[in-house]
Amino acid sequence: SKVMKWPKLRVDVLKYGCLLHDIGQLRLSAEEIKKEEELDEYGKKNKFKHPQYGFDLLKDLTTIKVPGAEIIAECAGHHHEKEDGKGDKGISGKDLREEVKILSIADSFDKIVTNLDKKNRKRVGKQKNEIITFDDVINEITSQKGTKFSSKIVNKICKKKEDLRTFLGQKPESFSAYSGLKY
Repeated sequence: SKVMKWPKLRVDVLKYGCLLHDIGQLRLSAEEIKKEEELDEYGKKNKFKHPQYGFDLLKDLTTIKVPGAEIIAECAGHHHEKEDGKGDKGISGKDLREEVKILSIADSFDKIVTNLDKKNRKRVGKQKNEIITFDDVINEITSQKGTKFSSKIVNKICKKKEDLRTFLGQKPESFSAYSGLKY
């Protein structure tokens, strides 16, 4: 959002959307929160209902007039949508708010570096205990622009990637999101 040069209120709304985007998982059982590859078909089907559960919970914030409540609810409800419309609900990028598009990128970034997304780790060519570099993550996100992610936002991030690297406190030669630990 800093790259987008948004006003403070809009940045704050995005922060709350990011913090609350998975709140719908509260309605899932401990079994359903497992990694996707460990779930049976029923578990997989239910796991991906959490965006709707989160949206349903957060939409009620609009009735108490929380600034940006509608956007915060959409962050929860649409964070699995893709730019090309091949997400859970089939909503394409033209119908998604920029806040949701940024959240989608940040969520993938986090999943890759914290080893929560085995599929993306394989895509960047890293095994479980190998450190993923900042550039590995940026390259993976860039490879999905126009399909999973907004080209406009990915391009802005790439133009400012050295600023982002500095913001995250990362050196070019190694990246591990949390205190240099290997995942």
